[in-house]
Amino acid sequence: MPLGIDPGFGGAVFPANILNPVGPGIVSSLDPDTIETELPFDPGEVEVETPLPITAQWQVTRYVRFANSLDQRVTINLVYQTLDQNGELVEGNADVVVEPGERSDLFLENWRVNAMQVSFTATAADGTVLRRTQDGWVNLVPETDEQGVPGYASSLIQTSVISLR
Repeated sequence: MPLGIDPGFGGAVFPANILNPVGPGIVSSLDPDTIETELPFDPGEVEVETPLPITAQWQVTRYVRFANSLDQRVTINLVYQTLDQNGELVEGNADVVVEPGERSDLFLENWRVNAMQVSFTATAADGTVLRRTQDGWVNLVPETDEQGVPGYASSLIQTSVISLR
């Protein structure tokens, strides 16, 4: 199992070469530790007529974490789409180096990057290309509500793990 991916939770595999699905590429999944599973109250103490407390918000981004399962350094040239303070869609860029065995949340200065989707080129130190920007966007928030609006209900922003293998 690639570094950073919970074997009991699963993930999506994006091989660098579709003819070699177990070779170099990436695996993407959610960090199960960032998914709320506890109720904010004791269900045994709530009467049926009592309204339940609402603690979740509609989230449209996820934090970005890279994990390097290889025995060599990987350089990532990342483009991400997120929302600015006014709710407008913006793109940003980041260059990231992930050492062998490292798990790294993506920060730009003091901002923890949270994005709707990412596109990137990931290249191992030996020159192996694990993913190319032209392979398209990796959608970090594929869920939608009943009207098709992307997002998920949570009081916290969840973390998307992209493991390089």
